[in-house]
Amino acid sequence: MEPIFPKKPFSVIPDSFPRLDTDCRAVYHRASLLVSYRQAMKQATLILLAAAALLPGCRKELPRADAPRPRIVTYSPALTAIAFEMGLGEHVVGVTAFCELPDGQERPVVGDCQNVSTEKFVRVRPDVVFIQQDPATLGAVQRLLPDAKIEYFSIEKLSDIAEAMERIGHLAGRPELGRRHRRAFEDRLAAVRNRVAGLPRPKVYFLTGANPPAVAGRESFLHELIELAGGEDLSGQFARWSRISVEHILRDKPDVIVCQAYEDADRAREYLATLRGVPAVENGRVFVVTDRRWTIPSACMADLAEQLAGMIHPGPSEGGAAK
Repeated sequence: MEPIFPKKPFSVIPDSFPRLDTDCRAVYHRASLLVSYRQAMKQATLILLAAAALLPGCRKELPRADAPRPRIVTYSPALTAIAFEMGLGEHVVGVTAFCELPDGQERPVVGDCQNVSTEKFVRVRPDVVFIQQDPATLGAVQRLLPDAKIEYFSIEKLSDIAEAMERIGHLAGRPELGRRHRRAFEDRLAAVRNRVAGLPRPKVYFLTGANPPAVAGRESFLHELIELAGGEDLSGQFARWSRISVEHILRDKPDVIVCQAYEDADRAREYLATLRGVPAVENGRVFVVTDRRWTIPSACMADLAEQLAGMIHPGPSEGGAAK
């Protein structure tokens, strides 16, 4: 997974991003000249903005001019979540269109997975940008803001989340904070692992969406989360995030199904209830979750590991009713 940006709320499935070619310059030469002119004017505007950003008299007009150094743009939902979970939100001066902020917090949106607003980057004047996708995406930003560091993070596994915490603390000038959050995160995961050690391991499918369903695959933090919480992850047969068919579910006969459906949970429940003969359905062990954090790898994975362990190994009062 490149846990980057959702098409709607959040999805880590790259195929969920349709790319439409809207460039019509090859069709009409006059349009080509107009586009070229507009591009030149846009580039000139960006240069003027960059110069203005350096003038003391202009700085008071820039967003979050009072933010402490380093001024950080968190260019992914996961990195934004981690920064705020660590208490570093005051450093964050820009986010993506798909980042979710704590209640009461607002930040300038500087782009998304396909579109980068170089003008807004110039306005927020970051010292460093945290990114999960190809840093070349920010090539124009680097040319206009050569002093801004681009820090790439790969967050595929639970251990990557812990490492990101420590690294973010270091980059923010708070190394002990980063180490403390890393230890706390790893300790909570270990506590869940120890609690289910030695218990039977039910077969589990974690679906992102129900119709059609998709799974994370064995090279993902969700695979690790299921195994840590005491389940056998059936999506381990796939290397990475994949669309699957309902035939996979009928064939593999999971004991537990967890389905993330943050837009239409009732429809997902109704659809999954039709899969007769699947143990999870027959035994009331289908859980429909609406929390978007399941696919945003951050410190919240410790909370979700505890929830997942309760779904896979319910106590006497928990039962298996769909939620």
